[in-house]
Amino acid sequence: MSEFSLHLPDATVNALIERITARVRKELERTEPYMTPDEAGTYMGGDRRRIYDLIAAKKLPSYRDGRKVLVRRSDIDTYLRGQ
Repeated sequence: MSEFSLHLPDATVNALIERITARVRKELERTEPYMTPDEAGTYMGGDRRRIYDLIAAKKLPSYRDGRKVLVRRSDIDTYLRGQ
């Protein structure tokens, strides 16, 4: 099997990232208004540790469903607009 390599200009890579991010966000918007920290991290373009840090800093409200931590998408959107 031969190795395949593809070199793309940075502008092309960044455009692809933006399109993929927009698609992921659009798909998440069709789901429930509550997200797990993993889902919320992906939605924000980060990871779940960032979500937990924001919760601990009281910058993002959280909710519990039993042991599961949840955040509302609208709270994340509000936080992102306020940055």
